[in-house]
Amino acid sequence: MTAMMQSEVDEAIKHTDCFDYIKYAAYRSAAKLRYLQKYCGLDFIDLQMIKRVFEKHRLAQYNYITHSADELVTIINEIYSKVEITSGSLKTELPGEMVANFIISCYSKSDTMYVNEHEMKVFLVCLCAGKLGEKYKYLYRLFCDFNNEMSSERMKQLVKAMVAVPQLIGETSWSKNRISKSAIDECFSQKPDTNLTEDKILNWLKLEHEAIVWLPTLHRLAHAETVKHDIKCNVCKVFPVVGFRYRCLKCFNYDQCQECFYLSRVTKHHKTTHPVQEYCQTMSSKDDAKALMKTFKNKFSRNLKSKRPPKPSYQNGGVSDDDDDDY
Repeated sequence: MTAMMQSEVDEAIKHTDCFDYIKYAAYRSAAKLRYLQKYCGLDFIDLQMIKRVFEKHRLAQYNYITHSADELVTIINEIYSKVEITSGSLKTELPGEMVANFIISCYSKSDTMYVNEHEMKVFLVCLCAGKLGEKYKYLYRLFCDFNNEMSSERMKQLVKAMVAVPQLIGETSWSKNRISKSAIDECFSQKPDTNLTEDKILNWLKLEHEAIVWLPTLHRLAHAETVKHDIKCNVCKVFPVVGFRYRCLKCFNYDQCQECFYLSRVTKHHKTTHPVQEYCQTMSSKDDAKALMKTFKNKFSRNLKSKRPPKPSYQNGGVSDDDDDDY
């Protein structure tokens, strides 16, 4: 890595500090990674392009080998050569080199500038454009064995590679080993010594364990960027709400914009412990009715049950991992 490229990499990562005001780790990580994704134009790189290049270089199977910085640049530049990126969309003139150096910064364990092949694959697949469900399926196929099953050891390598991505941008509050072990223990809890099938692994991934929650959050964040909700934020009064919308399921007709939610800004009667519904796309009348019914249910639950404050809860609303749009 040249001194100039090292400086650009460090500066890009340093710029993500501007998102440190976000109080919730998953959203903070997603916002920082979205910035790097757009910085290098990875949001223009489709998963299908990555698949084709991997197949050409015989990278479509699990291989526990390493690649040098030059090899990474060659592979990634070939991926970029297959896409037209809108003029002025990139903040760097050498996106392939930047992405290669992000990967090295993320995974290289010494000054040798070598990276394990499976780590490179995880980084590119997670941060490219594409549907979340398709990414999960492809990651499974990259790590499964010849019997189309996943061992706990390979699952551990997949999860550790995913956990390392937000650590690139300073999100080090999680211990890589601790959180990876927690994820594996949860995934293999019923059959710890048995390989798992694709359905079981995919179902676990969709549960959004804290080890990987940054990835679905990144997808929802990207999807919501330009979405306009025809409501007013009850806290800052902004109208319309752009981006995420949060509806309280305890307070009647209470909405928060993305920024107020990020900062935990609330009004007098709303508490941050209240369950909320997140929307990353405009709300239909059916969604509105469902949210209202949940609010009624929570109101009655609060009055009929113990007076202890409710546990903080979080519920997704909007796109699913099977039908989310490319970004």
